[in-house]
Amino acid sequence: MQITQNILGLIIVLLILVPFHELGHFLAARLFRFPVEIFSLGFGPKIIGLRRKETEYRVSWIPLGGYVKVAGMGMDETKLAKADGAFEMGTRGQRILILLGGPFVNLILAVLLVAGSFMLGIQIPAYLEREVRVGYVDPESPAGKAGIRAGDTVTALGRERVGTWEELLKSVTISGGERVIVRVQRDGEPLEMPVQLAKRGDYQIGYLGIVPPAPAKILTVEKDGPAAKAGIRPGDILEALDGQLIHHPMEVFPLIAARGGKTAALRIGREGRTLTLDVPVALVDGKGRMGVVLPTYPEEYTTRKYGFFDALGKSAVSCWSDATLAYRFIRKLLAGKGSARQMSGIVDMAKFSGEAMRSGFVYFLNFLGLLSRQLAIFNLLPIPLLDGGHMFILTIEAALRRSFSLDVKLRIAQVGFLFLLLLVSTVTILDIMKNL
Repeated sequence: MQITQNILGLIIVLLILVPFHELGHFLAARLFRFPVEIFSLGFGPKIIGLRRKETEYRVSWIPLGGYVKVAGMGMDETKLAKADGAFEMGTRGQRILILLGGPFVNLILAVLLVAGSFMLGIQIPAYLEREVRVGYVDPESPAGKAGIRAGDTVTALGRERVGTWEELLKSVTISGGERVIVRVQRDGEPLEMPVQLAKRGDYQIGYLGIVPPAPAKILTVEKDGPAAKAGIRPGDILEALDGQLIHHPMEVFPLIAARGGKTAALRIGREGRTLTLDVPVALVDGKGRMGVVLPTYPEEYTTRKYGFFDALGKSAVSCWSDATLAYRFIRKLLAGKGSARQMSGIVDMAKFSGEAMRSGFVYFLNFLGLLSRQLAIFNLLPIPLLDGGHMFILTIEAALRRSFSLDVKLRIAQVGFLFLLLLVSTVTILDIMKNL
């Protein structure tokens, strides 16, 4: 069932995003009076078509996007026939603007879609918008080995300043395997710590090993256990144990485990009051046990919901931030620092599309915005056959003040095709390996 939903989600995504991309080219071409021969929804053989003036509008059999054929814009169509010889259609500037039309519309669409999700209201973990104060450090993690402690506030990762957990997590995600300087504030003093970030999981995501603060709120208390007998109740917040402040529930487990057979002095927060209770810790299988259940991760959520203009502004900022992050990742990949496993192809796109659909309309809307932005970024890369590759060649021609020959352009197109084929094949193979 999930596979069917994933495929359906992918088809819906492509049927929305790719035609909008081609519409950008189409409108720009019409603006500069370039003849548009075909505007197709889908690829392959035509199902149905309608001709208006010089343009045929058609629906084709393969529903995986679409294309627009603009006279004078292809690698093999730069020169058009004329009675007294060949000529180039329009100026180079006009052709560059037509090429920019597709990515531009995708970026505008991305801002509008994300803004729509913000207007409807989308839930996120509340800690993402807070300062990077450390609640717990995995002792075996890069952060733990570097000496980062609970209570520290992270202010920068390498050259990137971070003000929120969301900013930190984005930077860490694309920096796996790198050695970076982590800047923290500890008791008002700035410290710099070299950290060798790890890579984790099928996607080789960067891992630092810290989590945000969370109240050690007791979920349940074992009947007749040591905690129950001492008067601890569900809903109590464990603030300190034997004088040690508790920043996160994960800090409690090793402290209790080490106190088996002893009495622990607990400072408890209850309904606005502070209580001090002495709890005898039982010794079970060589480890201390108090008889309580604690959460292991923050469960507080907040809703990003704004009015129209605020939503547009927040969306534009979010899209710009994610776009710069994408180009930072590309630079790392080209420098041999990034992992190709973080790239997603058709298999991942189908999986993520299905997950977004199952999460609800607002999340699917937000996901569409993310993909629209990524489609724009990918098409702007200076790779032959992509919009960015065409623009790169036109820019070189403008600098040289002459056009490349048709033979040279065809060779460039062939190299670009082989490169894209290799890239798509590699990413698809990695996709399959990640999802087995």
